[in-house]
Amino acid sequence: MDRVLVRLKDWDVGKSWIVGRGLKEDVSDHYGVACLLSRGCENVAGEDVGRVQIARSYEEVEKDCAADASVSKFLLSQNALPTKASFATRVAALSALQDIFAKAFYPSPFYMTPVGSFTLGTDSPSSDLDILCLGLIHRRDLFSILRGTDTEERDPFPFPEHCRLIRIVADAKIPILELSIHGIHVDVQYATFPIPATHSRIAFNLDAAIAETVFPAQTRALLASYTDAQLIQHAVSDTCKSAFRLAARVLKVWARVKGMDLVKLGFPPSHALIVLLAGLFKRGGGLSGDVTAGGLVAEFFRVWSAHDWDVPVEWDSKVRGTSVHREERDRMTVVAPSGSINICRNVVTVSRNVWVQELKRGYDLVCEVEAQGSEFGEDFLEKLCQEYPILEQHSSFIHIQTSGISFQQLQKLKATVERQFITLLIHIHQRCPSIAVRPWSQWLVQPENDPETTANFILGLSKGETFPTSPSEQKSALAMLDNLLVNFEAQVMAEEFPVGMWVQALRVAKDAVSNLVPAPVYDPTSAPVEMPHPEPAAPQRVFERDLVAATGISSTISSKSKLRSSEDVFNRIVWDNRFDPDTFVIGYMDRFTGIQEIPFTDFAARKADQQGEDWIPFHRVWYFKRVVVSGQSGESVVEVVWDRKSKSDCIFS
Repeated sequence: MDRVLVRLKDWDVGKSWIVGRGLKEDVSDHYGVACLLSRGCENVAGEDVGRVQIARSYEEVEKDCAADASVSKFLLSQNALPTKASFATRVAALSALQDIFAKAFYPSPFYMTPVGSFTLGTDSPSSDLDILCLGLIHRRDLFSILRGTDTEERDPFPFPEHCRLIRIVADAKIPILELSIHGIHVDVQYATFPIPATHSRIAFNLDAAIAETVFPAQTRALLASYTDAQLIQHAVSDTCKSAFRLAARVLKVWARVKGMDLVKLGFPPSHALIVLLAGLFKRGGGLSGDVTAGGLVAEFFRVWSAHDWDVPVEWDSKVRGTSVHREERDRMTVVAPSGSINICRNVVTVSRNVWVQELKRGYDLVCEVEAQGSEFGEDFLEKLCQEYPILEQHSSFIHIQTSGISFQQLQKLKATVERQFITLLIHIHQRCPSIAVRPWSQWLVQPENDPETTANFILGLSKGETFPTSPSEQKSALAMLDNLLVNFEAQVMAEEFPVGMWVQALRVAKDAVSNLVPAPVYDPTSAPVEMPHPEPAAPQRVFERDLVAATGISSTISSKSKLRSSEDVFNRIVWDNRFDPDTFVIGYMDRFTGIQEIPFTDFAARKADQQGEDWIPFHRVWYFKRVVVSGQSGESVVEVVWDRKSKSDCIFS
């Protein structure tokens, strides 16, 4: 057989499974012979590729309920047990996802399996579906196929009506696809499976492949979720599995009602609870086949409330023969059963302290029940999972307010705020160690405000063990906290948002947040498909006083996204004869006392002596005000002509 030269355009040779893109350039050209590489049939049946059977059934849930009726009753009251309908919806979502991948991968084989809570049987009706997917197609090509951008002529990928592609995070360490299928949020982790092309059209045997195949680092990290689930299931004996699944759900409820279920606030993830619970079986401790779910929960608090969390928690140190090295930056180390990662690497000191405190409170309740000779039944669980009364336990708060010009823009602003939470908590712990902070994981809203354009977040404040006693030291500590909040606002608003959007972080008393109520739950499956909807133009702010003609100051906010610097505004006022410097006041951030105001002329004098102690750099300037004395009434009229926070500029606009 003669050689055939195949010309491929935009292919990553050695990483891509040749499925074709329908491009005319993808042809073979040898002695006048040409052929077109086609992507294949769009309506391929799922049986033509590797499919995975779902190992779970709803009978497992019914078996768990029968094993411990009192715990099951409590979980049903907390909406923590899947119903028959919700379970069937998840099974249908998995089947639909397999059909989608069958079309996307054809004719290449693929492997997909649920991991996480669904595989372990610890899911609830509100849980997401976590999916592991391996294939021979390079991720770039798979993502372009799903986006419908793999060719210039192809139509968009034919997703079913009940499925929507939310977004693709292609640049992450482990690429993730987010979809909504039957109203369920599905996270798909994808990596290339390094199997030679000669093994095509076979269903992968993942367990054998893990044992025999040398994977790249990215794929090994992806397989950790699968390996963890297998090791956890093997650690728990069959006679204890029902109690384990029920106890895991109880612990998730406990973390939620205590406000400790948000990883973005630096708390341990729910997977850490599962690993620590399963770790009880690895440690021994007399757990027998007749252990109840309530007894297992009690043992969880008995063991882990006494643990020194500066010491790493290992799954099985005997296998490796050496102890795990704890990274200096890690505040809590719980090694995954696969031994590859610290699943608590994002935990921060402030949140860890809250978590440990709640562990000890749980253990105190366990001791109380044991002293009374009672069982660890429904009454015990109800007391354990009482919601933390944050408004009653704290007298002062950090109140973070956000405002957007539309629902979609508000979600973007909230996401930016959440990304800065851990940084804020770290800075408070480092610079204000005498102040204890209790984050609360719910977004809140004031009843009189529109929940689609406003949202609030609170953190409870209390005096730490080292809180100073002298008034001057207390004032200094609180001033430092206020300064951190101003910096937090600046970090959030560093991303360019439309005019009219803002975030404000203040230290307030209880009365300022007492009327807040939980905000409506945002459904991520209703998000736009990778493209935000067009937003309405921001309303222009008009000053009530008509001073434009006399001062030359425009009455509208600049529509430009880039705000002129405070130094530009200063120089304009100095050199433009239309402006009288004596009528301007500058607001700046003092490092110890917060926002202060200074006459423009005094600021200019300090600027002239930049080596003096009183010099104020321009990056600390927050706003410019103009004070005009009315000729008729003699009253002073104050207007803000430049503001860093709201990005308003009436000097250059």
